[in-house]
Amino acid sequence: MTLTRTGLEDGTAFFPGGTSYASSGDNNGSGVTQDWYSHTQTVDARYARINNYDYAVSSPFGSPGVIQNQLRLHYTVQTVDEIIYSASFLGDQVSLQKLELLADVSGGVFGTKGTINTSSIGLIRRAARKDGNGRIIDASGTRIRSGIMFLDGAPGSYDGSYDLSTGVNGILGQFVQNLHAECTSFSPTLVDL
Repeated sequence: MTLTRTGLEDGTAFFPGGTSYASSGDNNGSGVTQDWYSHTQTVDARYARINNYDYAVSSPFGSPGVIQNQLRLHYTVQTVDEIIYSASFLGDQVSLQKLELLADVSGGVFGTKGTINTSSIGLIRRAARKDGNGRIIDASGTRIRSGIMFLDGAPGSYDGSYDLSTGVNGILGQFVQNLHAECTSFSPTLVDL
């Protein structure tokens, strides 16, 4: 089986090069030593297209009919939120997460099996928020969630003529939106689709 690699970023960067400084409109602390908040996120998934069968129509003389086909994705999402104490950076930073599709067919489509990998980690870095007493109020920690998700259901058996590259980003949009429900610290808006 030959796998085809496809970058999924749209190339029309809202953040040229995937990076922007002064993301909050307040380039708070540029070059000043202070406490910083950092958020990074990744997601990796493997998938296979599966059929759902209607066993009510099977018999010893015939096989069950296919009701629908869909993508079954096994995913792992990870976020790391941390406080970097007494450090100096050139200001706030946002780097969009980029995904890469590795499929068993060419053309930037899902095909019947493949992987979706993070090719560039999503990052938010800004000055740490503090309460009136100077205590940092930003949460920190590592969250890892794994699970199975079903997407891109279509009636009948898989037909490659309906597997179009124009639909890939929409399906991936559903995927990253659903990831937020599984891992609330994952930010779908930080993914470049």
